[in-house]
Amino acid sequence: MANQWKAKKAARNPYPTDADVAQERFDRRHEKLKEHFRIETIAVDKQMAHFISMVTMDNDDIRSRQKVMNDLSVVLHSSYPNVRLHPFGSLISRLGDKDSDLDVFVDCIGK
Repeated sequence: MANQWKAKKAARNPYPTDADVAQERFDRRHEKLKEHFRIETIAVDKQMAHFISMVTMDNDDIRSRQKVMNDLSVVLHSSYPNVRLHPFGSLISRLGDKDSDLDVFVDCIGK
C-alpha cells in the first residue's frame, strides 16, 4: 500500500521535496529497526545498545559540528568581538546522524 502511494506521488512530482527525503530516510531506518527487533532471541540490553548506536552521532559527527562552530565563531568574531555560540539539540543530546542539522544560538553581544 505504501509503495503504491509513493509511486502515485512520484508520478505527480518527480522532484523529491525535503519532506520526501526525510520520509525516505525515516522509512529506511524504520525498516532496519523492524528487521533487527524481529529477532526475538536477542537480549533486551543488546537490542537497546543496537538502537542507541543507530540514533546516536559518533565522535566524527560531533567533531565535524564542533569544527563548524569554531569556524563560525572565528568569522563572526571580526564583526562581533564578544560573540558567543550556544549549541543545542542534537549536538548536546548526541541523538542524530551525519545528516542531522546543527542547532546553534548565536549571541552577538554588542559591537
